[in-house]
Amino acid sequence: MTPGTVKLFIAATYDQEREQYKKWSEEEGLQADLAETAADLLGKLSKNRVDILILESRIAALGPVEFIEGLCAKIPEMYIVLILEPGQEEVAADALKTGAKDCLERPVSRHDFVKAISRILEERRIALDRKRLEQESNENRTRAAVLRRTVSILDRLDVEDVLEQFLALAMDETGSQGGSIWLADSSVPGLFNVAVFRGLVPAEDRRGFYRGERALPPGVLKGEASFGIGPGGMPDASCLLASIKDKTGLKGLLRLSGKLGKPAFTEQDRLIVQDIADAVSVGLRNARLVETLKRKMLQDFEVPAYNLNYFMDYTSKEVYKARRYGRTFSMAALKIENYHLLEESMEPGELTSLIRAVAAEIGVVIRDSDVLTRVDKETYFLLLPETDYLGSMMCLERILRRLQLRGMLAPLRGRPPISLSMGTAAFPRDGDGYKSLVVKCKLRMEEVRKSLYRKLHLEELDFWDSVKVLLTHESEDKIKEMTGVREPVWSWIFDGNAPKMSLIQDELALELSRNKDLKGIIFLGVERVSDDLAFLGRYPEMEGSKMKMFILGKRAVNQWRFPLVTPLAIPDIDADARCCDFVLFFSEAGAYACLEDKQEHGRVFHSSDTTLVARLIAKLQEYYKLQRQF
Repeated sequence: MTPGTVKLFIAATYDQEREQYKKWSEEEGLQADLAETAADLLGKLSKNRVDILILESRIAALGPVEFIEGLCAKIPEMYIVLILEPGQEEVAADALKTGAKDCLERPVSRHDFVKAISRILEERRIALDRKRLEQESNENRTRAAVLRRTVSILDRLDVEDVLEQFLALAMDETGSQGGSIWLADSSVPGLFNVAVFRGLVPAEDRRGFYRGERALPPGVLKGEASFGIGPGGMPDASCLLASIKDKTGLKGLLRLSGKLGKPAFTEQDRLIVQDIADAVSVGLRNARLVETLKRKMLQDFEVPAYNLNYFMDYTSKEVYKARRYGRTFSMAALKIENYHLLEESMEPGELTSLIRAVAAEIGVVIRDSDVLTRVDKETYFLLLPETDYLGSMMCLERILRRLQLRGMLAPLRGRPPISLSMGTAAFPRDGDGYKSLVVKCKLRMEEVRKSLYRKLHLEELDFWDSVKVLLTHESEDKIKEMTGVREPVWSWIFDGNAPKMSLIQDELALELSRNKDLKGIIFLGVERVSDDLAFLGRYPEMEGSKMKMFILGKRAVNQWRFPLVTPLAIPDIDADARCCDFVLFFSEAGAYACLEDKQEHGRVFHSSDTTLVARLIAKLQEYYKLQRQF
């Protein structure tokens, strides 16, 4: 017999018999408690667990059979040995039918007593083993059913879908009211970001972060599902935590809270949750692997950009969405004009690193919804959803500025500077499909190549230095060179007989009054900002215009009466601004620049060169530290 594992009660009338039975029990390693009367026995049974009861028939005042029947109804798992007087065979038979496990006749010998107890202990052991096996069988069937359901989820290959399905499975199998799955942040050890949650989730499970190393039970870090930690560091069975691990370490957490209809989760729930967490690890790894493979198949192998097939498919969907819902989007083309020269002057590995770095810098500037595609070694396409023409021009300006700040476009260690051409087209303004937009982008890139801005090498000059170059005879010579070939004449110069700046301002204001929905930006450069400018003479007609309008010059008025026009005061010492008036106009419909040199006999430069006007506006904003916008 195993000492200390069985609780035995002895209820007998005579003290000598009670002590004798107790002695025999203790010799067999059993702890026995004693009762003298039926009332004493019933009181102790109500407060203590009893496995075996030695009951003398004279204790039961109503009769042993009826007494045993009542005890079995209250404590069905208790084993009863009835001690009868000689000749009570019929009572013994009825008692055995009622629920007694054995009957002994007084006087009881030690051999019979021990043998009866031994039979009961063996029967009890067999019953406990059977109950344990049945429980284990039920648990195994339940876990097998859970595993079958997890296998069906493992067929899914979308990360978010996998997590949603596994969380729903965990909550369904454990009866949880709320649950969440957290994924480890690879950049910050011990930090977990909430990926999915559902049901009644505590506020701390929706904040987006979770400090695991300070709040997790030790078992979770070892890969075992554990109950939560309550006040004072005690286990909290109203919460379940399971680790999502693989060979490289802890990848996430599965957290359940608030079991339906019960105050706490059970050990069976803990085992089920750990099985599900293990399956989550496999499903998450598979889904991420498929995502990586898809990305590799859709991306260029050398640089962080998509391939052309993906770009065409994505653009076709964007065209469908734009047509159906009346939206707009833009496409841009970027080309490294001197790629072959770079190939000749650099090692293959260096060139690959440079191009990869350029693509990475472009990726920093664009949004997550934008799509960068590598068409060939030197050409890239860029898709900009929900972006109009002016927005796409601003995007290209940010890309150019980023590359300039990073020194990508400057000569470095013997290599020539990168020559970059960029062109953009907007749907439906410039085309109604993929092919027409691509053609327009390429035409705009050709305009950039032919632009006077590039022919005069204005890239490294600031705004006023660029203005001086444009008003020189060198600029006029370049314009004459351009008229000798089959190219559009975008720029021209007047000497002495140019239209007055006041007439140009008046015509510009008239155009804005005719088309108030036109979007864009205007900069007027004057010697003094006053309310008698020709441009402001038509201000009442321009009210409601969507153009951004700025006047640059020395402030000559205190009360400004034109809310649509922003006056910008320049320093008195800015001599460059005093010697030249200008108009810079850039819009969805076109671009125009007029520069008037007031010190050289009215020499005036005019241009509708889109690239030149856009870059002059960018240089002006940079020179005076204004917000970069179109």
